[in-house]
Amino acid sequence: DDPWFRPVDLQLGPDGALYIADFYNCIIGHYEVPLTHPRRDRDRGRIWRVVYKGDGAGSVASRIGPDFTRATVAELVALLNDPNLNVRVQATEQLAGRCAPESPELLLPILQQGSATQRAHGMWILERLGKLADPLVIKLLDDPEALVRVHVVKALAERSDWGSGELKVAARLREKLADPDAFVVRAAAEALGRHPDVTQVCLLHELLNRTPADDTHLIHVARIALREHLLEPGMYAKLADAANQDPKLAARLADVSLGVPTPEAGAYLLAHLVTGDVPRELIGPYLHHVSRHIAADQVPSIYAYAEVFQEADPTMQLSAVRAMHQGAQERGSQTPGVVLRWGQQLTRKLLETNQADGVRDGIALAQELRIAETFDAVASAASKAAKFPDLRPAAVDACLHVDSGRAIELLSAMLADPAEPLAIRQKAAQALATINNDAARAELVRQLATAPERLAVDIAVGLAGSPEGARLLFDAVRGGKTSGQVLREQVVVARLQGHRRPAIDATLDELTASLPPREERLAQLIDSRREGFHQANRDPETGRALFKKVCAACHKVGGEGNKIGPELDGVGVRGLDRLLEDVLDPNRNVDQAFRSTIVATTDGRTYTGLALREEGNVLVLADNQGKEVRVPLDEIDQRAVSPISPMPANVPDLMTESEFYHLAEFLLSQRQPAAEKPVGK
Repeated sequence: DDPWFRPVDLQLGPDGALYIADFYNCIIGHYEVPLTHPRRDRDRGRIWRVVYKGDGAGSVASRIGPDFTRATVAELVALLNDPNLNVRVQATEQLAGRCAPESPELLLPILQQGSATQRAHGMWILERLGKLADPLVIKLLDDPEALVRVHVVKALAERSDWGSGELKVAARLREKLADPDAFVVRAAAEALGRHPDVTQVCLLHELLNRTPADDTHLIHVARIALREHLLEPGMYAKLADAANQDPKLAARLADVSLGVPTPEAGAYLLAHLVTGDVPRELIGPYLHHVSRHIAADQVPSIYAYAEVFQEADPTMQLSAVRAMHQGAQERGSQTPGVVLRWGQQLTRKLLETNQADGVRDGIALAQELRIAETFDAVASAASKAAKFPDLRPAAVDACLHVDSGRAIELLSAMLADPAEPLAIRQKAAQALATINNDAARAELVRQLATAPERLAVDIAVGLAGSPEGARLLFDAVRGGKTSGQVLREQVVVARLQGHRRPAIDATLDELTASLPPREERLAQLIDSRREGFHQANRDPETGRALFKKVCAACHKVGGEGNKIGPELDGVGVRGLDRLLEDVLDPNRNVDQAFRSTIVATTDGRTYTGLALREEGNVLVLADNQGKEVRVPLDEIDQRAVSPISPMPANVPDLMTESEFYHLAEFLLSQRQPAAEKPVGK
């Protein structure tokens, strides 16, 4: 009944009681109150002991549990049949640790006449003592109880030598792949994976062929076992004849090879691409793996193979070019000129299409490859005359990557044009801030004087990202070119303080001393939207469409969207007030798992986003639109985690006020967490 009860772990004790570790905190979860809330208890917790208090012999309310250190060998052997696993394990430890001279004689009868649990534990004791003889193992492998067979197989997996004695371990374990019990089969597959041998690969392949699709655990174990075989040096060469004769085996090895980061795997996949009938959707992943892992002296073979795709449809070409470029990046090498020239031609072809998806792909490819010769085509897609206005923000981003020098003039014109949509001007400001050189910063400062408030904040955020920009921002506030109110924005303050300069805080205090607290302005906005929400006509289905357009790049609801930020199933239980705070003030309470990473590159650029992963020599970030940004590690000069959220602070600017209320209604209707998917056998 205690509302602070927060169970975080549970253990069964040798006394039969349940022990529960209780975090014991009045704070329900990470997002409910600020991280600095004084009622967050970081020091104390509880441990509960839960016992059965009913009548009868089953009561354990006063049971202490056996004293294993004083029990005789015979008593310990009896405890191997205790219904409590904890008791059985501790009895096993005692017998294995102190009864070596006499335990074999006592345990052999148990292994023949005892219960299944006694036979399983007794077998492990003998194995640890080196007393588990081959005849007994052979008998236990055919034990009528699956529990015993599982544990014998697991014990044999631990042995380093499978070749000696009459047992012939490998042969017996291969037989267990056809055992009637699924757990025995899984244990056998795992054991074979720990002892790679060419004769076992075909058996694991056949096992996968006959395994039902819903037995996901056995499929996973068998695939891992195959991977362990393929990691063995020389294994691919040994399997060459079998793979050549069996196309299904060849395809299986190719599939598993994506988990084998070796030059041999790269060479096998390239040969498979050249000679095999590879499904279209796998060509890109295979080519990527080859480009990343194949031996350096074989790299030219990749591009010789890829030439066959230069006359393929644009989608296939795009997959091939991206795969080779990203693979080269991740191995830390330069993308070859032949790929860049191909990418240049493909980019122009895609940008000239009359299909939005084709133009979108062309913009993304131009940004990835950074080919200066494609700048004019990308700039056209970013201009007011663009065929697809919705793609202009993405084209603006691409321009700065393709040719940052030429991009400054284009971006400056967009930023200065009051006829441009606010979203485009904001994107231009963000792009100039990313370029982060003297010319780009000068343009940002020049536009501060006439920028509307929301745009001024974006410019300030950009300038605050570098020490040089911070000085210019402070000078602009002192000179009256912009309101000191921008220095109240949490994102601006966090980026300024990230420079760790002792004078920053003093300067902020000086320039904001006469301003009302930022919290008052946010409170007014939240109060206004709360009142407007209650008076508005709201449609959750309209809100769903807005979620897909504005939020789904980073958030997921009901399986739709991307899992970059927190999933929002059940977000409606927070209520309107909390929802308004989360959307209108995303930096108020940022969980550490979702804090921004700020990266400064050796050529002066800055990137801010959520660090997703490292792929070889590449750091992958997600920007505030959910788009992945790939930064080679050897180009990173500085890297730091910021307390700010990657979520854009201008969500209200991305839609009309009435649209905002539709979105809020949709989110508030999400009151149930996503259902868990069933797990296979």
